[in-house]
This record gives sequence, structure tokens and C-alpha cells, in this order.
Amino acid sequence: MVLFEGEPPARKVIKIAGGGCQHEGDPQLKEDLIVTDGRVALAYVYVSKGLAEEERPVPEEPVYLDQVGCMYSPHVICVQLGQKLLVRNSDTTLHNVNWPGGNKMQPAGSKPLEVVYDRPGVGVFYRCDIHPWMSAFVCVADHPFQQVTGEDGAFSLPEVPPGPYELVLWTEKFTNDRGLPAFEVPPGGEVVVTFRLSADSGRRRRRGR
Repeated sequence: MVLFEGEPPARKVIKIAGGGCQHEGDPQLKEDLIVTDGRVALAYVYVSKGLAEEERPVPEEPVYLDQVGCMYSPHVICVQLGQKLLVRNSDTTLHNVNWPGGNKMQPAGSKPLEVVYDRPGVGVFYRCDIHPWMSAFVCVADHPFQQVTGEDGAFSLPEVPPGPYELVLWTEKFTNDRGLPAFEVPPGGEVVVTFRLSADSGRRRRRGR
């Protein structure tokens, strides 16, 4: 679980207008920190130490990053090395996909843009030059022991062999990685861990417990 202690900062409204985009309905809010009942969504958690060096199968199912309503969705995603990331445009307007590995125009109705990573990375930034409010983050690991939290702030990682491990948390709002002290996974058992953030997490690191 990833929890937020205290009152979270208010989410700012995103002005969606221009470039063929017009937002209707409730205001669109920034997604850099989403806290619901003290639980943090869109937080990336991954095993940073303890895994044996071995080849692991690459998932055949691709991961999708969509552009819909002139917003990237999901805002934070994770993929494994070698796994296909497909960026698609579900809008009726032109978008531009700009990321550290390229810069491509993507007209409405065009086929998805395929990206495959060959090295790990945390918080790889995607944006649209045409619509500057659009952004997303891709996190890449060389193993499947990673996840982005949902609205309930929870994450659940696949089974690992018994032994000592370390977990690391990354969020857009508090970009410094935060690690948990090493913990032991017992044979046939499970470990419950909690990361805790607060308003001062941007100024100093906070250990999970």
C-alpha cells in the first residue's frame, strides 16, 4: 500500500483548449498526485535488489498508452524490457508523441506507435508538443516485479523466491526514489509493506514501514 499522511495538496485544474481540443464536463485535474481517502494512486513500485540474474520471459501482451480526450491515459504505466508499448491516438485530432527515444506525429485514425525498450528506466517522460498539457510517464524494468498503484493505493507483486529484497517507490510529484529497508520473504509466506508519503516528502526522503 502507498499512503499519504496529512492533508494532500489540492489538485490543479488543467486548461484543455486549442489544437482541436475542447474539454466538456467536470474540470480535468492534474494527475501528479492523486490521493483518495489517504491512498495514493499512480505510484510506481518495483523490486530494486534481491532478484537473481536470469533471463525472464517477455510478456506477449502489449501495454497500451492512449491519447483520449486530449490527455494521455494511463498517466503512469510500466512495461518490461522487450515488451511492446503501443501508443495510440483515439482522438479525432492530430497529436505529437515526443519521448526521449523519438518524436512522431500521430494523426487521428493512424496505427499505434510501437516502442520497445532495451534498458530499464523510471519515469520516462512522454508529451505532446501540440497540446503542452498532455504528459505521461513510462517505467521500465528488466523483470515483472513492478506495478503502478490503482485508486486504492494498493500493489501486489508476483511471487518471488525466499530471500532478502528491497522495494523502491517512485511518484511524479515526489520524483526522488524512496526505498524500503531490506526485508526477508519467508518460504511459503508473504510480506505486507507500506510506503508513507506526506507534504514534506518533496524536501526529504521518508522511509516506508
